[in-house]
Amino acid sequence: MVLSTAGLGIEVARSPSCVPKEGFTMSHVIRLQLIGRVTYYVGWILLVCGGLVHLNIATNLFLAMRLTQRNLFEVSIVCFLICIASELRAHALPGNELSTPVKKAA
Repeated sequence: MVLSTAGLGIEVARSPSCVPKEGFTMSHVIRLQLIGRVTYYVGWILLVCGGLVHLNIATNLFLAMRLTQRNLFEVSIVCFLICIASELRAHALPGNELSTPVKKAA
């Protein structure tokens, strides 16, 4: 962001330490949602690959990479858990530090 100083026409760039808290929160939320979105799609891709191994389609390809059906399934579950955690964290951040029940009580 660029500011103009006292009518002198001099423009000064703001340092990152002066960035408002809302700007940091938004970029943090966007980053969490991006992580959630990427892990969601990676989880589905791995789940489909596990299904292909189960149906004996492209089994040699995955065995050559030393990926068994169980490994593909476990990694897809981990990706879905990361996705869920990222989305929950992203939805919890925009509000104040107080949780929703505490806000209602106050």
